Amino acid sequence: MLEENRERALQFIAGIEAEMLDASAYQIANELRRYTRKSYNNLQFAIATLSPQDYRGSQLDLAVDLSGEEIDLAHFIASLSDRVALPGLAAAVDFATAWTAKHSSWSGDLGQAIDDWRKDKFTSFQAALNADASYVDLASNIAAFQVGEILNRSDDRPVSIAKVIRDYHRIRYPEHVRDFIRDELGGAIELNTLSNPQKVEAKIRRSIAIFLAFLEMQRLGKSPDKPEAIERAAKILAATSGVSQNDLLSSSLYFLKYLLHKGELNGVCFKPYKNPFWMFDFAGWGTGEPVRVDRVVPSA
Repeated sequence: MLEENRERALQFIAGIEAEMLDASAYQIANELRRYTRKSYNNLQFAIATLSPQDYRGSQLDLAVDLSGEEIDLAHFIASLSDRVALPGLAAAVDFATAWTAKHSSWSGDLGQAIDDWRKDKFTSFQAALNADASYVDLASNIAAFQVGEILNRSDDRPVSIAKVIRDYHRIRYPEHVRDFIRDELGGAIELNTLSNPQKVEAKIRRSIAIFLAFLEMQRLGKSPDKPEAIERAAKILAATSGVSQNDLLSSSLYFLKYLLHKGELNGVCFKPYKNPFWMFDFAGWGTGEPVRVDRVVPSA
């Protein structure tokens, strides 16, 4: 069924591309978003993508197989449209995509789990992670990152999103995960071991903290019309409040464990920074207690 859904979805995407021969990948990705879910086509996303998101149907609201992993295609398409930049020189001033690419997607899912947990929407933090940042969601986000990177590197050359997805499918998922660790999180991998887990975990936690600060600023009535200024303010807020809370560290370690497992990497032992915004370690000051993250199959 997952394979059949994939082929049906790729045919649908190819059909949209055939109808929009002169459109950029940015325009097509936003068009595809209209065929996912109503919740991915509201005013908030229209502001983020600088494109009206009127919902047209659920043709792409499917579970599919990509690289041997189950993918929530609607989630993937939404994450992809957050990442694909405006074409040509316009990308240099595309602050909305610069924001959503960094602070939605995986960090948004992990941050949403924390936000819902703090609002007592779940009986346990693990239940919140399972609901808001499931392994299917995380695999969808990683796929969107990889596909989005290729589309953004294509400059003005026409690139078929359907073809890039097919090319992604031909590569083993562990290779995609390792590329994600290197390119998105600045990870260094040597002999099947992540050699800088402290910095990778800090980057994960920092990005989640910024997303949570962004949510708080929205609740305070701050307008998201200037993403660059909001990011600066969110960093200040996040860096000075709550970065050492247990649920934030647990969320980043949950994602790190997933990456080690799916990337077929060895377990690691390290001391997380107490504050991921101020990364320093002078005679152990500034670091927390040692944690061990084993490469094990996480419980769903």
